[in-house]
Amino acid sequence: MNKTTDSQAAQASSSSEPIFDPVAMSTRLMDDKELIQTVAQAFLADMPNQIEQIKAAIAADDIELATAHAHKIKGATANISGMALSAQALHMELAGKAGDMDTLRKAMPELEQGFAQLKASMEASLF
Repeated sequence: MNKTTDSQAAQASSSSEPIFDPVAMSTRLMDDKELIQTVAQAFLADMPNQIEQIKAAIAADDIELATAHAHKIKGATANISGMALSAQALHMELAGKAGDMDTLRKAMPELEQGFAQLKASMEASLF
């Protein structure tokens, strides 16, 4: 099966992305504090489930499902301005599209750590 290219992987897993950009999130949600709280709480409540789903797909060697979950995580985190985790999920999505299950497995701990960092940053900034 194909492997992701080095340039794709480097681009997708760029560590220069901010963990969380509360100003961008606020702007995206029209500076509506109540909406920001609602969206943030829903995201923080749902993301552990999303991470468990991608872990289960990887454990089952279901690369199509794992790729779909990586795509979903990428979009959800971008919507709340969690750009570092979105980049990590993009890296996983590209690996899945390339048929690279090994990279998906190796990236899981980074994804989980990235969510922990994002959650801490969001809680410190918003609550």
